[in-house]
Amino acid sequence: MIIPIVYVISENFVVPAIVSAMSAIENNRIKLEFHFLVTDIKNSYILEQAKKEFEKRGCIVFIKNVNSNVLKIFNLGLVKNRRIGFSQSIFAKILISKLIERELVVYLDADTLIGNCLENLYSTNLEDNYLGAVADASESAVLKREYLAQFKLKHYFNSGVMLMNIAELERNHFLQECLNVEKAIGSKKQFADQDLYNIVLTGHVILLESRFNNQLWYKIPNDIWLQRLEQSKNGIAHFIGPVKPWQEWHRTDVRKLWKHYASLFYFDIKTIPITNLRQLMIFSDMLDTEEKYFKSSKVKSQIIHKLMNK
Repeated sequence: MIIPIVYVISENFVVPAIVSAMSAIENNRIKLEFHFLVTDIKNSYILEQAKKEFEKRGCIVFIKNVNSNVLKIFNLGLVKNRRIGFSQSIFAKILISKLIERELVVYLDADTLIGNCLENLYSTNLEDNYLGAVADASESAVLKREYLAQFKLKHYFNSGVMLMNIAELERNHFLQECLNVEKAIGSKKQFADQDLYNIVLTGHVILLESRFNNQLWYKIPNDIWLQRLEQSKNGIAHFIGPVKPWQEWHRTDVRKLWKHYASLFYFDIKTIPITNLRQLMIFSDMLDTEEKYFKSSKVKSQIIHKLMNK
């Protein structure tokens, strides 16, 4: 069995995507085939080096450039007000069924770490459905959004991990249906491509076990965080929200885990350092959440010192 895995990546997510891919290789004893759909990358050197590394480990790797002009038809919607670094490149996810010539693929967001689960995920029987996904962590709140009411959705899934029946998506004109919905709700969208997936595929999605997309919001209580991280050893950890494992102001345990997979490359991969007061304040909150109060108090002292010397 060969499992095709698809990542959609832009400039800010090249390194996270290859680290995610490395975790998939490290934890799954099965042949993997990676498809990197690339938009707006100024320097592809790191991705090309990662390709060589993955091929040495027995993987098949394809890198395909996506014309970003094609994606300008899609409106980012309100997500642009909440997330720095998001661009229309995320809508390349809508083009997967056009760009990947496979019957069944696993799509993964770059902000994931993959446990020992890909064979189980890929073997899921989709029955007559076009796609398998996990319910979004904010499903009940999202379904109350006024702009979604007209579509009468019963479920709302997270598009960060998807088992995709490419043949069925193509047979049912998925891209054209997305373009139709885009005309209707364009700037009103709260969650960009995820809204389009949910609206167009309503009634054709099988909900998967939560372990296949353990959604880890950086502010969740420590006991829930640790439980989900443990479940991700046989599942997929998905770090939703604006704070990511490659940023030095995230939680200690997940930064350590991410650095482990990053260290498996023969070239050096660095995390993003703390450079401003806001990041320092988030880091202090993370330490409090982890019950590392002594270290948190030292960080708070740094914050006070910076504020007094402004």
